[in-house]
Amino acid sequence: MLPTGRQHPAPRPRAAYGLPDGALVLLAANPVYKITPAVFDAWMQILHRLPDAILWQLSGGDQADAQLQAQAAQRGISADRIIFMHATDMASHWQRLGAADLALDSWPCNGHTTTSDALAAGVPVLTLKGNGFAGRVAASLLQAAGLPELVCETATDYIDKACRLAAGPRPTVSPWIDSGRFARDLESLYLRMWDRAVAGLPPLPIAADQPAA
Repeated sequence: MLPTGRQHPAPRPRAAYGLPDGALVLLAANPVYKITPAVFDAWMQILHRLPDAILWQLSGGDQADAQLQAQAAQRGISADRIIFMHATDMASHWQRLGAADLALDSWPCNGHTTTSDALAAGVPVLTLKGNGFAGRVAASLLQAAGLPELVCETATDYIDKACRLAAGPRPTVSPWIDSGRFARDLESLYLRMWDRAVAGLPPLPIAADQPAA
């Protein structure tokens, strides 16, 4: 879990971001190098099953963007159903994330800060849990946020769940990280570690809720 408690301001109207008002906006804010063929195939299957949905992808530059649109066309998805987010300052980027309905995570390398940012903007994130650290960060964040139902075990489950979420009410994302408490607990741990060192005691596993030794 990341020690970040920021909450993003409300986004501007969707038209300000080039998004159609009536569309289901599927956020893909991870950089393009995380998009494997398996991930892209899953996203295109979701777009086939959700004709009113668009993919809102973080731009990778003109060449990469054109390649994604070409790959989408090969899978029967028109280029105008992928809308690209171009570079901007971080405050504006954080703000625009809230215009999305659902974020689609990548695998085997998940979104790390990207997932945290989407959740801070109030956007639920759908992830597929991998076997290694890089593929389990989003699952950990969703568990901490009280949204374990958004963690999928297979690509098929990921696709089906995205479509079910589109058809019904999406989970509400509430603030779950208390940065002030995190800082206080960490400071308390450091002080207790120092007290043990001054007393000549050996290191000892300690937890935030343990009394000082």
